[in-house]
Amino acid sequence: MIINKVTNEVLKTGIESTVRMSISKDEAIQAHVIKVLTENYKYPLQSHIREAVSNHWDSHIENGNSNQPIFVKLFKNDTGNYTLETSDEGLGLSEEEFYKYYMGIGESTKRERSDLIGGMGCGAKAALSYKEISSYEVTCRKNGIENKFLVFKGDKFPEALPIYSKETDLPNGVIVSIQIKNWDYKSVREAIKKQLCYFPTAIIQIENDYFDYLNAKIYENDLFKWSEMYPSDEMHISFGHCHYPIDWELLNINKINIPIAIKIPIDSGIEPFFNRESLTYDSFAKEYILDKIKKVANWFIDKYNSEWKEYETLKDAWNFIHQYSFYVNINGNKFKINELEEYADNEIKTVKIKNVENTEWYFYNPNRLLSNYSVVGENNHDLWSNKNLTKNIVEKIINKYKVIVVNSIPERRVKNYLKEKYNLALFVKHLGERKLGKDDQKNVTTYFYALDLDKITQPEWKNKIKELNYVENQFKKDFIYELDVENSQGFKDWLEKRKKERVYKVSDSNYKVLDKKEDEVTIAFGRNSYAGKKITFEKETFKVSKLNQNPYLTIYFEDKDRATQYYELIGKKYKIALIGKREQLKIKNIHNFMTEQEFQKSKVFKRIVTSIMFDELVQNYKNIFHKTSLEVIHNVIKPLEDDINLLQDYTSKNRKFIRDNQLLDSMIAIAKEYNLYDYQFMDVYNRCKESLDKYKFLNYIQKPDRWNETSVKEVNSIITQFLYHQKMYKGLHSEIEFVVKEKEVVENLELETV
Repeated sequence: MIINKVTNEVLKTGIESTVRMSISKDEAIQAHVIKVLTENYKYPLQSHIREAVSNHWDSHIENGNSNQPIFVKLFKNDTGNYTLETSDEGLGLSEEEFYKYYMGIGESTKRERSDLIGGMGCGAKAALSYKEISSYEVTCRKNGIENKFLVFKGDKFPEALPIYSKETDLPNGVIVSIQIKNWDYKSVREAIKKQLCYFPTAIIQIENDYFDYLNAKIYENDLFKWSEMYPSDEMHISFGHCHYPIDWELLNINKINIPIAIKIPIDSGIEPFFNRESLTYDSFAKEYILDKIKKVANWFIDKYNSEWKEYETLKDAWNFIHQYSFYVNINGNKFKINELEEYADNEIKTVKIKNVENTEWYFYNPNRLLSNYSVVGENNHDLWSNKNLTKNIVEKIINKYKVIVVNSIPERRVKNYLKEKYNLALFVKHLGERKLGKDDQKNVTTYFYALDLDKITQPEWKNKIKELNYVENQFKKDFIYELDVENSQGFKDWLEKRKKERVYKVSDSNYKVLDKKEDEVTIAFGRNSYAGKKITFEKETFKVSKLNQNPYLTIYFEDKDRATQYYELIGKKYKIALIGKREQLKIKNIHNFMTEQEFQKSKVFKRIVTSIMFDELVQNYKNIFHKTSLEVIHNVIKPLEDDINLLQDYTSKNRKFIRDNQLLDSMIAIAKEYNLYDYQFMDVYNRCKESLDKYKFLNYIQKPDRWNETSVKEVNSIITQFLYHQKMYKGLHSEIEFVVKEKEVVENLELETV
């Protein structure tokens, strides 16, 4: 890396000579300077990875084998900690060169070359800033001789101790090996990903990490890079091949979240700090980086706009109208570009529909479209509904519903025929052609109120009406008309077929009789009745072959009372159904149908009964679980507070209010008999219960009327004295330590828990 040489002209006025700044020859001063240069790293492990691999890269460049792999390994060693090892097969170092260049500050062969990263000779010692170690190993091979050194901090200066020297037939190169404490494993792993994501020849092997580093791709053009290995979404800098964060505060702009690196060449004139942990942000650097950001932003916006198109229909464009996120696809990777628009010269093009002026109006007013049609029924995978129907026909069309135009609400036979014919459909009735229609009812079936014509000038009405008709016709062209079903040949053939296949159920009561084919099953799904809070089960016939397409789980019963109990418990989340014994045989192997017994083995059931058990503990110690008590526990027994918080959070998420005591008792009994609990949290429960039983007296402490600082202090004092008495005279609470504080009056002692 070329080190910039700045020469300033000085106007001399009678001064014979200048005085050059120098470094003291005092050994202590020199030792301090070297310590600053070699150990002054805020992020020592990141810096070591960057500097070590940069040196390996430079060595390959100087040796003329730039495509040679650099090996980076992180593996567990015999001590239970980790070893970070980096190596190259470049120029190598002889013993003499090691002492001169590796152990020397300012000794470098790279300062006159723009294609090399290093330049000051400081970075190789970055490992000395890692406080968890005092030394590391460097192995050097050159011309058939291998030397191994131990580099350590020394009393004053960094020192190197030769370990061995031997002949070798291995190629020239350098290996740097440092010990990493196991608690730093994750941070080192992330540092490797971030620091080395743009080194094209780095081969990374990390123990217990299964990311495919070997095949991780790097994409780049003249302006930016992107690596599959980069672990963040924030824009950054690739200085040569080195990763650097952008100092957004110094640039005085907001952080840009897009996982790319703007490219800055080593010879750009921008300089890193001496420790190379960050770049310098002088006026030139700021202007340069901001200009790069602008060019990158222009590239992405232009790329997006170049692929922009005018849609033929509103239906085609619907999912893109007023979208909040805009993406550019590069080699199968999506990049969100919203934040770049602020820095680009051009704006992101919005959706345009052919012959439509204001696209967004239709997006925000979907109920105005086709408002001269009334929805009379909906069929969703054999589940027919004519209650609480949508007025938003467009939304259903967008969601792949067919729109069937009928004359009226279909009677039962016609409904069954249409259900079978149209699996996912909305049934509508045409209310008549639109009129201009200004009246007191403000009927949106008219143009005047559908388009809010009172808000625009009359000369504009014609174009607005014409545009609405154009858009509506785009949807109406796919309408299916079933206006005379009973007289249609298809319906007649269907009836004839049904007669041949019909199965009659005979009943001497008011039992509902259903027409049912051999491939159908009778199921009564539970629902809230329309009158009051009563739960009812309504019978319908369903095709067995289509039941597995239902996007929900059904729990079925024979007993209506039992089904009702479960409906009250979990009916909002799951379907509850009554199915007779014979009919159960037909749905036995359907994956989304479950018996009560099968449900009891599920995670949902286990979480419910476990939360019930947790809740019982809370009720038994309700005073301790009170907010004010937890403040006391925070000061006295911190681990108990943490456990209580975990249990309360679990209970609030999973607790179901069960009004039926019979069901509650039944569920608890089943859980106890078969150990159906969520054992992931049982350790917390047992630990918490043990502590609560131990500190049971806290449950009986009377809370003060006013809970203030004085009250807290008084209650804490009572608890402390009680705990102290139990420990000193009953041998309890060995885990609690007491500290005696001396006050001005020595006779009065205050006891505090630690």
